[in-house]
Amino acid sequence: MDNLKMNTYAIVIKEILSKTILVRDTNLINAIERVENAYIDGHIVITYEDYDGIDVEPDPHCKDGIFTGSEDERKWYVEL
Repeated sequence: MDNLKMNTYAIVIKEILSKTILVRDTNLINAIERVENAYIDGHIVITYEDYDGIDVEPDPHCKDGIFTGSEDERKWYVEL
């Protein structure tokens, strides 16, 4: 059997919460700003009921997803 080199990959799982807000305004940038401000001010609340799936992808901070951090840095991660 070939001895294949094993890498440790850093994989990110992102849960997506999503809610569509309808807003009337003069342009898209103002509309986005109003929604962002309403969210920051607590007028728009996103909860588990707005769950919209997950994204699974390589950690963008690791070249090709390969973890090259120190043993000390490993403690900040979950290992599978």
